[in-house]
Amino acid sequence: MRIRVLFSEVESVAVPISQNYFLATAIYNALKARPKYARFLHDHGYTHQPSGKSFKLFVFSPLMCAKRRIDGQNILLGPGPIQWMISSPMAEFVIALAEGLLSQGEICVRQARLPIHRIESIADPKFTREMSFTCLSPLVVTRPGGPDEYPRFCTHEDPDFPERIRSNLIRKYEVVHCQSPKDTQFEMHFDTEYIARRSGKITKLINIRGTQIRGVFAPFLAAGSPELIRIGYHCGFGERGSMGFGCVEVV
Repeated sequence: MRIRVLFSEVESVAVPISQNYFLATAIYNALKARPKYARFLHDHGYTHQPSGKSFKLFVFSPLMCAKRRIDGQNILLGPGPIQWMISSPMAEFVIALAEGLLSQGEICVRQARLPIHRIESIADPKFTREMSFTCLSPLVVTRPGGPDEYPRFCTHEDPDFPERIRSNLIRKYEVVHCQSPKDTQFEMHFDTEYIARRSGKITKLINIRGTQIRGVFAPFLAAGSPELIRIGYHCGFGERGSMGFGCVEVV
């Protein structure tokens, strides 16, 4: 399920360039209307067996507006309508979130207060064996480091980038459906013309409370199991979807 939150129009509002932490906080604040579920999701999440890895199983976009410009460490949005998209395959999450947001009537993004105008449900696209996507936020994939090293962020130049995306999608599928997918095929191919126009510079660095997270930001073709593609659409392609990474839109 995917929802679009539409905010009341403003002349201009300043929000941080790195919004991820503030938007994730807004989601958990809205979920407090159902405190037991909010604690479960924040503290534990949905556990994958047998790996024991937990997933939050949601993803969100940055705040989007047709008119926007950079101003120092902020983005000035407006004038015009501002929207925000959140996705999850878990109905309980989407319902609890929508109820909480409507009850609050607004969200706070650092000092900015954004009054909510309405919330819309977005119909699923038709999921097929080949689909083109554009990134709303960077795709994050990591490779474990050594015993005393931090994980390394992978880029589109790493040959196993698509395979790590595929493995992540399979685990998410198994958590959502409590069984393994019958079709585990998945490939992804980034738009080579876009990469050439950008001179190969298609990664973005996002600051999350002092931690620099690097992700790939480029259109791509996803090919393979429609069910795995659906999971990516609703949970995010790659890691850290619950911090707003890997959110995509169908071209």
